[in-house]
Amino acid sequence: MKTVLFVLLSVSLAAFGLDLFHMIFHLAEEPALWQIHGVPGKFLIKLGIFLIPAMIYLCRSFWTAWLVIFMMINLSFMPELRAASQSDCESVRELLDEAGMARDAHENFMGQVKREPPYTSFPAAMDKITWWGIFKPFEFWSNPEFQAAWISPQGQEIARHKFTGTKCRLAKTSLKGEDQPRGEFQPGMWKVIITCGDYLVDQRSFAVLQTAPPVGGPKADPRAPSQQPVMIWAQDAIKEKEK
Repeated sequence: MKTVLFVLLSVSLAAFGLDLFHMIFHLAEEPALWQIHGVPGKFLIKLGIFLIPAMIYLCRSFWTAWLVIFMMINLSFMPELRAASQSDCESVRELLDEAGMARDAHENFMGQVKREPPYTSFPAAMDKITWWGIFKPFEFWSNPEFQAAWISPQGQEIARHKFTGTKCRLAKTSLKGEDQPRGEFQPGMWKVIITCGDYLVDQRSFAVLQTAPPVGGPKADPRAPSQQPVMIWAQDAIKEKEK
């Protein structure tokens, strides 16, 4: 039994330490996060949750009591944490740092986001098109539910998706080509509207391009990569390196 409790203590100490380090990293990188309501209180709670198992680990004669102490912390502070992290859609737009379109976007543990080209214009045979948004770390304020409305070039809403943040700062939603008529996107100017509750978060327009077949030549395969989209992808890649 003591061995099991010791393993649980070690796991909890590592988990709480990693969580605290993650918060300290972002606070050091963006001191403005201290101004968000509830952040100082959350920091003190995370610090306390880490120090308690740390002290029990150092004073091993009392380490079997850590489960009781941790349960008391849960009962005392977790309702406060949940109340502090309730969705506040009214201020979501202010917490949005950057947004755009890409084929896809991925985030690492430190909140660094990597996007996959193309970014603004897409070939009709694209497998998916993604809206991405980089917010202040969700753990500092909330992780609300967003909604995306995809509008076709004819002005018709063809899809509506609900989504939340992925890990730390990234929220994204994708429209897949396989779900479109004939398995590809319709050429023209598209629009995606991102909302949180009744509040507008972001609105983006993007182009879907269809390459015309050569005059007098055979009809081009709509799924074959064309020269025009390749040039666009190359331009996007160059812009990404210049940033």
